[in-house]
Amino acid sequence: MRQARVYPELEALGDLDNALVTIRFANGGMAVTHVSRTCAYGHDVRCEIVGSEGSVFVGETGAGLVTAAERPRYPQDFRERFADAYREELAAFVAACRGEPQRGASIEDDRRAVAIGIAARASAVAGEPRAVGRDWPWS
Repeated sequence: MRQARVYPELEALGDLDNALVTIRFANGGMAVTHVSRTCAYGHDVRCEIVGSEGSVFVGETGAGLVTAAERPRYPQDFRERFADAYREELAAFVAACRGEPQRGASIEDDRRAVAIGIAARASAVAGEPRAVGRDWPWS
């Protein structure tokens, strides 16, 4: 499900400012993610993984109201949030060009992540669930 309520001009572009994505895995597991471009206090990324034995939280997990007054606690955009990751990614690319052993995700992992993103977008545009496939049209 997607919407372009804060930035309605995105709708005509087939884009969004907020979205909810539900993922069903082949093994029966499920995941839900919320994507937003309208966070008043910064680039907030967090995750909770719930399993049969408990939960794991990644990112800010404090309880309570978070407002624009909390801006100093949060990176203000994706470049600031993921700066270290981008540097590591570039270093891994240079190492691969030098023939050094691969670190981190494989090209197959990358391909799968892109396929999941494309299926999520295709689902949002169609307004109904879509399975992950190799070649999704963008319209």
